[in-house]
Amino acid sequence: METHKLPDGLVISCIDFRFHDKLREILKKEKVASFDLICLAGGAKNLASPLKIQHKETVIDNIGLAVKLHKVQYILLCNHIDCGAYLSAEASAQAGGGSVKFKNLKEEIKFHKTELENAKNTVKELFPALKIKTIILK
Repeated sequence: METHKLPDGLVISCIDFRFHDKLREILKKEKVASFDLICLAGGAKNLASPLKIQHKETVIDNIGLAVKLHKVQYILLCNHIDCGAYLSAEASAQAGGGSVKFKNLKEEIKFHKTELENAKNTVKELFPALKIKTIILK
């Protein structure tokens, strides 16, 4: 059986195409050449404030698999500015993105920092050996 190099880490990110290039830049700076990817609407939101408990369970199950099967030791939790997943389906369809929920960019960044900290705490509790980094994509 052929052996493969294990990934450098695991990335949890939003599906939003607008931020993929920026994410690649950050991964390059972090020297993460290969990675497992969990890509769901809302990214780390699914750990911090999921719409359904099944969303959180799915992410946790996938983190567990990445740790077990690929010996992942590093995880990057991502959220981004203007995330429509933070709006209701009706509001998102009318408004377009999540920035309309906030008075200004500073307030939005503060909100995402809190969300990412909550997501990080969830992961740390379940997978204490993982090195965890958070990022807000702009």
